[in-house]
Amino acid sequence: NTLTRRNRYIYTYLPPPNIDSFKTMKIACLAIIGKNNNPIFLKSYNQSKNELEGELDPLSHHYIVHTSLDVVEEKINQQQNKKVNANDTYLGLLCPSEEFKVFGYVTSTKVKLIMLINEFEVKEAEIKSLFRTFYSLYSDAICNPFYQHNQPITSRQFDKNLSNFVTKKSLE
Repeated sequence: NTLTRRNRYIYTYLPPPNIDSFKTMKIACLAIIGKNNNPIFLKSYNQSKNELEGELDPLSHHYIVHTSLDVVEEKINQQQNKKVNANDTYLGLLCPSEEFKVFGYVTSTKVKLIMLINEFEVKEAEIKSLFRTFYSLYSDAICNPFYQHNQPITSRQFDKNLSNFVTKKSLE
């Protein structure tokens, strides 16, 4: 029970803050899918427990990422048919699932960046910012002279940078 003084004699009751409004956005999974729909990098971060087995189930994240690829292809074809600005590579919300919202981004080389987020009320500006950082980390990784293009990224430094990025965004 919080009272606030609005003017000299009137006090109003302010309800306690809604705890749910302070929920942080959590990135559940990050994926990089190659030009030929081959997985380059796919990692679950916020793994949910499988109720039946009581074990972590990252396979569900992989399934959601791969099922969203059809939507990515549809959106890319729509953009090509409408001749949308080539700089607009953010695909937006691909599909909401029961637990996650799936967002997509396509690079100029047709590599797809997919992000699963377990918060349903996110701002599009936040998501675009997350993708810019994600793309920047991906660009740094593939600029390694020893990286073979369109092959899985095995760099421990890239994995560490992404993990730091995910933890930082989960704490904000």
